[in-house]
Amino acid sequence: MGGNHDRIQELRQQFDLGRNPSFDDKEDPHVVAGLIKLYLRRLPEPLLLFANYTTLISTCRDAEDTLPDVLKKAIAALPLENHLLLKYLADFLVSVSQHAEKSKMGINNLATVFGPNLLRGTTSAYPACWKKKKN
Repeated sequence: MGGNHDRIQELRQQFDLGRNPSFDDKEDPHVVAGLIKLYLRRLPEPLLLFANYTTLISTCRDAEDTLPDVLKKAIAALPLENHLLLKYLADFLVSVSQHAEKSKMGINNLATVFGPNLLRGTTSAYPACWKKKKN
């Protein structure tokens, strides 16, 4: 987990208790990123839903040119809460990426760091989606 583990856990506990901890300009950005990733990993269902895992991964592997349309369809079908959180997070990450020259966190790096926390499969989904498509 990136960032100071103890600080991340301290902030998580504050949120879990219904408190709203404040962040100042001196807060380590790795702690904030670690806290966001921890929150996303602790969701009982990933933000992009278990049901979308096989379709999205298979599309990336076998038909990447159709991925934008498949992804749009999956996002449009999300529950409202997921859709709103995903939009907020995407807007935030675009804002972060605008400082990539200084932070080294461009879109590709952000996708690498946050992507696995947005979409994951159940253990039973992994074998099915990683099989190579037969021609």
